[in-house]
Amino acid sequence: MSEYEHGKPSREAAAFRAAFAAHAEDGVDALLPLRPIRKPRRLSLAALTSAAACVLALVVVPLALRSPDVGPGDPAASSAAPVTGGTGGPVEIADWQWLSYGDVEVMAPAEWAYGWPPSRPDCIEADGTSGFDTSPYVNVGGLATNMQTTQMCTPEPQPSDMPEQFGELPFAAWSPYVSLMNGAEASPGRWEYQGWTLTRAAEGAVLVEILSPPQLSELADDVLDSVRKVTTTQDGCEVKSAIQGPDFVAPSGAPVPDPVDVESVAVCRYGRNDSDTGLLASKRLSGDEARSLTQAILDAPLGGGPDRPQDCVPDSKGREALVLRFFGGSEATDGPIGVAYVYYASCYGNGIVDALNRYALTPGNCGPLFSAPGPIRLWEGSGAVFGACGL
Repeated sequence: MSEYEHGKPSREAAAFRAAFAAHAEDGVDALLPLRPIRKPRRLSLAALTSAAACVLALVVVPLALRSPDVGPGDPAASSAAPVTGGTGGPVEIADWQWLSYGDVEVMAPAEWAYGWPPSRPDCIEADGTSGFDTSPYVNVGGLATNMQTTQMCTPEPQPSDMPEQFGELPFAAWSPYVSLMNGAEASPGRWEYQGWTLTRAAEGAVLVEILSPPQLSELADDVLDSVRKVTTTQDGCEVKSAIQGPDFVAPSGAPVPDPVDVESVAVCRYGRNDSDTGLLASKRLSGDEARSLTQAILDAPLGGGPDRPQDCVPDSKGREALVLRFFGGSEATDGPIGVAYVYYASCYGNGIVDALNRYALTPGNCGPLFSAPGPIRLWEGSGAVFGACGL
C-alpha cells in the first residue's frame, strides 16, 4: 500500500497484458466481461482486531492472475497470530459496481464508497488535526489523500518483515480498497503481510491495485477476473475525446437537447494534453437529476465564464475538462442525443459549450457534475469557478 500524495506510480505487466490480448476481439463495445466473472458472494468480515490470521513472510507472485500455488493467506505457510490492521467493523460484499479509468474497467464492491487513502497520522494537517478512517473504499486516479496540506510528516520505521510495497501508512490504519490509476512505473506483483494481501496488475498505462484483508482473501482474484477493455464505459463515456487537445474547442454533433427528451447524462472527465490515459473518471446521472442538469444548462446566461484572464498566463488552459453526453431512451442504437464540453480548470475559457452556444457555469449546471458520491470532484480551478459552481 503506497502513498498517494503525488499520484501513484505504475508499470506494465507482460503476463497481465497477455491475458488482455487473448480477449482483444471479444466484443468489448458490447460491454461484456473478458472472462467469466464469479458471481458476487455475500461476505461478512468480523472485526479484524479480534480475528486470528497468518503471519506470512514476503511472497512475491509473478503476475499469473490465478496462480494455484500461492494465494492470499495460504495456511500451509503460516503460524497463528493476531491481526491488528484497520477495519474495526464488518465489511460487506453484497453487490458490485464498475470502476473505469482509461480503457479499463473492473468490478469492485458496491458498498465501498469512492474515497482516497487516509491521511498519515504522523502528519500535522492544515486544520490542525490528524487521524485516519479505516473504512473500505474504491479509488479512481490515485488522487492524493484529501487535498489537504500536510506538514511535519515523520513516519515511524515500518516493521522489518513488512514488504516496502505497502508504503509508510501504519498497519493499524490500513483499510481494504480497490484502485485504478496511471501505472507507467509501478511493479506488478503480489505481497503479503499479517494475512493482508497487496495485489498490483497492469494493462498498458492502467494499474489495478487491491488491498484485501484476511477474511476477503479472494477479493483480488474476483476483481481481476472482471477486468475488461472498452472503447465506451459502462457509464457511456468514450475512452478518448477531442477535448484532450490543447485548445478550447466546441463539440460536433447535436447541441444540449430539450430536457424532456433526456433519460440520463454521462459525465466524463479527461486530462488535457493527455494521450496515454484518456478518460480519467466517469459517472452517470439519471432521471430527474439528469433532466434538472439539462434545464440548468439551457437556463444559464450565454457567453460562458466566469473568466478572470488577468489571473493567469495566456497559455494556461487547464489540465482537465469534462464531456457531457446526453442520452434518450434508445442509446444502444442511437447514441447520444446531444454533447457538451465543460471547461472549468483555467482563469479563462470556462463554461459549458455545445455546437451552438457557450453557457456560463452556475450552481445548477456545475455543482451536480462534481457532487459526491462518485469519482469526479472539483480539485482545481479559480476561486471564481468554485464560487460559480456553489462549491
